[in-house]
Amino acid sequence: MRGRRARRKDTRTPPFLRAGKQTQIDRRILEFASRFPGKRLKDINAIVMAIAGFKRKKFDAQTMEKMYSKRTASQIIQDKFVAVDLPIDVQNRASVHGGIDYHVVLCSVLRAKGIPAQFVRKKDHSTVHFFLIGKWYEADVNAALIIRKAQVMEIRSGFSAAGIELKKPIRALSPEELKASKKSVVSAHGLDAWDIGIKNIHDYNRYNK
Repeated sequence: MRGRRARRKDTRTPPFLRAGKQTQIDRRILEFASRFPGKRLKDINAIVMAIAGFKRKKFDAQTMEKMYSKRTASQIIQDKFVAVDLPIDVQNRASVHGGIDYHVVLCSVLRAKGIPAQFVRKKDHSTVHFFLIGKWYEADVNAALIIRKAQVMEIRSGFSAAGIELKKPIRALSPEELKASKKSVVSAHGLDAWDIGIKNIHDYNRYNK
């Protein structure tokens, strides 16, 4: 009828399943994800451990400036290494331990498996929050750790979250880790590092101030 419009089906990708520019899902991402066919927590833990097993390749300060947050998730998987600092070259900033590389890959692989995932930045540290069977979890590849969270997190996309509880981790938290986790404040979250504005080492320094 004239004056009436047919309702269009909402074909938008659900929040945190959509790929960012740094986390585009291609053949290489799909192949890596296919090595872990399940979608249970133990399967996610296996993915975290596999990514944690990437070679940690050390670079001097000049090379790190060219490397830091420059690669896509697919390129990192192809290279099979994460970029870390030579200790001698860390002077006026926190050292780089491969966190962005690790968690950009994890975000992309989880989304390839149909699991909503968001890249999270906590000052000088990156993690991933993912949604599985009605609960939010936090994965820290550097610590080879998954934590279930209880506090409600308001996520700007409107994606409902009943949040994450700091207990019953796959690996028990030490008292120091538990204390640090409770105090950790999210600086930003998004689709990937580029999405929240970390595209080079100077952006990294800005987050550490």
